[in-house]
Amino acid sequence: MRTSVDDLDMTTFVVFAIILVSLTSAQMSYRQTHKIDPFAHNPALLLTLLLVLVLALCLSNRTIRVCLLAGYTFAFGVFERALHVFDFTFYSDVLLATKEAIRVIFSGGNIYLHVFRSSVPPGQPFKYGPFEPIFYIPFYLAFGDLRVAELFSSAIVMALIFSLGRFTGYSKTLIPLALYASWGIIIESTGSGVNDDSAGMLGFLSVFLLILSMNRKSKGLASASAIVLGLSICFKLFPALFAPFIVLVIFNLRDEAPIKWKYYLSLTVTTILVLSLPYLVISPQPYLNNIFFGNIDRLVTFQYQWHIWNSVLNRDSFLYLPRLLNTDVNTLIFIVPKAMLAISLATMTLLLVMARKVTSLARAIGCGVITWFVLLIGGPWFPASFLAFIAPFVCSLPILDLAWGKRDPLGPYHKPPYEMESGPS
Repeated sequence: MRTSVDDLDMTTFVVFAIILVSLTSAQMSYRQTHKIDPFAHNPALLLTLLLVLVLALCLSNRTIRVCLLAGYTFAFGVFERALHVFDFTFYSDVLLATKEAIRVIFSGGNIYLHVFRSSVPPGQPFKYGPFEPIFYIPFYLAFGDLRVAELFSSAIVMALIFSLGRFTGYSKTLIPLALYASWGIIIESTGSGVNDDSAGMLGFLSVFLLILSMNRKSKGLASASAIVLGLSICFKLFPALFAPFIVLVIFNLRDEAPIKWKYYLSLTVTTILVLSLPYLVISPQPYLNNIFFGNIDRLVTFQYQWHIWNSVLNRDSFLYLPRLLNTDVNTLIFIVPKAMLAISLATMTLLLVMARKVTSLARAIGCGVITWFVLLIGGPWFPASFLAFIAPFVCSLPILDLAWGKRDPLGPYHKPPYEMESGPS
């Protein structure tokens, strides 16, 4: 029997605390599906399984404890998401429009010229890249319900986070894994019919492949990372906010990186162009308008009331601002996203200057996260489901540099003192 207390004991406590809090919340908010209802609505059974696992952890060695804890956390994350996938109480129009886009592709049509009937309201433009419907085709053919793809993508993210343990030690991945597995908002987003789980999975997969290539000095894996990054940008534009910082890190590590930054950037851009070329040739204006300006049309009508500034500027404490500027509230709301776009670009430029010598992957991804928040916090559309995209990056930040190679987060790579060559002073 194990008698010592080590860091894994505290990790186990934190993981169980995270899971129990999330489990309690899930039990309170879960709506009946009549498919897995007896198990889901039996907290005594779930807590019994939890106690059995705790007992097994107390009686096992370190390797078995890590495996048991990771396995349970993974199963919990998949189970909680499956509850929402089988729950049809709320369903966004995103994957409904994607399913319609797949039918358009099968019929030989142009998704950027098609008038969508399944969007809310009908007639909305298709706002995603050309790879988005392609990604869902296997799930459409196999299951019909595209939310299964979101469940699959979230499971892949959990597997990737735990797989970073080959470079950091698997025990260090348990808390990031538990945070992602039990994050309530992104659990709900998996079943709500949006594409943010898959968008986050593709972006995080690109980062994972880059880490793998760095450790194995593999140009093939680095090339695969660049291609996946291009695919993720052609799925949804969010990863484009991270791309400049990733390329900058590769540039700063040009003597160590398995791939030249120009080659990495070229592969990413080429992937985007290959997927976009048919639409750029056949219908360039609709394609570019849908991708870059689709949400602005929705902003003008305020149909969903998701615009943050629509709420802020109409609150009593902020009503003085329109009067001060002698303008209508709606006019001011329409101006704010344009100003925030300029602020976001300025923020990215400033961060690129500040991180010009960065070799820390965590710092580079952190800069991307900051740029993402600055752009969206004042943008025309920021539903809670967007957090499902950013979650893999935020949860894995503490272990990225360990997996990357223990590079100094404040500057260029330096060997620790005990690794430096000895010699006369």
